[in-house]
Amino acid sequence: MMTWPSVTASTVLSVLSFIIAMGSFLYTMRTYAVTHRPYVGVVSHDYRVLGDPPTAMVWRFVLKNVGGLPAWVAVEENQAFVTTDGQRSALPILGRSPGGIYLMPGQTADLGGQFSDAGGLARVSEVFSGRTELEARIRLAYEASALWWRNRYYYRVANTFRVHPLPAAFTMTEATAN
Repeated sequence: MMTWPSVTASTVLSVLSFIIAMGSFLYTMRTYAVTHRPYVGVVSHDYRVLGDPPTAMVWRFVLKNVGGLPAWVAVEENQAFVTTDGQRSALPILGRSPGGIYLMPGQTADLGGQFSDAGGLARVSEVFSGRTELEARIRLAYEASALWWRNRYYYRVANTFRVHPLPAAFTMTEATAN
């Protein structure tokens, strides 16, 4: 017949001490991972209208790494759309979209876009009259470059150009990040 070893108070204390130590280690590890990582997102934007009356519009979104580690950033989407009378159209991507950006903590990078009346999808004056909606979407994937493990982070934002209330500007309409 098999007998179970007796459980002593010292065994219980040893097991409890081990469980508490592992819990503390995991808590510290998670806290370190949250505080020592890159955080990349859009921090500002501006636009310019060209011509009088306006025939072209150029904009710029500023990305910034506000985290504590450098980041390799992949621009997965930098696209603009116009919607007129319920008809949504993607604007052609003008210029080269940067495939990868290396951002040190505190460093910024620009993502731009533009459209003109010559594209035929919408008129700049219609955007300012409110008849046409202009939306810019940005999706980023990035990871810390200074860690021995690779965590992948993402940031996605949609900005709609609003004329009212004044001053006219891009307004964030949706955003997700991890």
